[in-house]
Amino acid sequence: MAKYDVWIRHVMDEATKKLVGDVEPEKMDVCEVSGNVWNDIFDWKSYTSKEYPDFDVCKDPFDQKYGLIIAEQVFEHVRYPWRAAQNMHDGLKMGGYALITVPFMFHIHPTPLDCWRWTPQGLGFMLEDAGFAPDEIVVGGWGNYECFLQHAIDQSMAPGYDGRLPLHNIGHIPNMVWGFARKTKPSQSAELGYIAD
Repeated sequence: MAKYDVWIRHVMDEATKKLVGDVEPEKMDVCEVSGNVWNDIFDWKSYTSKEYPDFDVCKDPFDQKYGLIIAEQVFEHVRYPWRAAQNMHDGLKMGGYALITVPFMFHIHPTPLDCWRWTPQGLGFMLEDAGFAPDEIVVGGWGNYECFLQHAIDQSMAPGYDGRLPLHNIGHIPNMVWGFARKTKPSQSAELGYIAD
């Protein structure tokens, strides 16, 4: 993740890399939604990237069942995030993982939309609503006043992390939030009226 090693994302990147690294990524067929940040992070079994608008995570079914589906800084931009989370659950093999990262204290950045922000608790609830068991969901968040103020002033990705910037966490103002969840049961799609798996 060195190409994105900026202060506002540094702790999130390290935390999510550890979460994924602990579940044997070399054995996984991986799909990243609307990005390729994770392409060369691990030596995956296979890696696929699906880009909007050719693939809309809110409605387009995945072409196969994956061991890991990643949505890195995507969910704030989708019109129907709960549908997207359900679709990710449906696109996983049993025992597969979903990783979602989102901003919380971050400026509005439409590409082409910018609709949502989540707290760690809220992201956990969304993953639970999508079909993940509560005890199979890990959420986290990181932020501090210094990073928030720097980002608010220049509204860029903030300075690159050089080892000197403060990384202490002030839990009530997360700049970035992440959720990592394991699929352990079939998903019930209320809208479609069937069990997907």
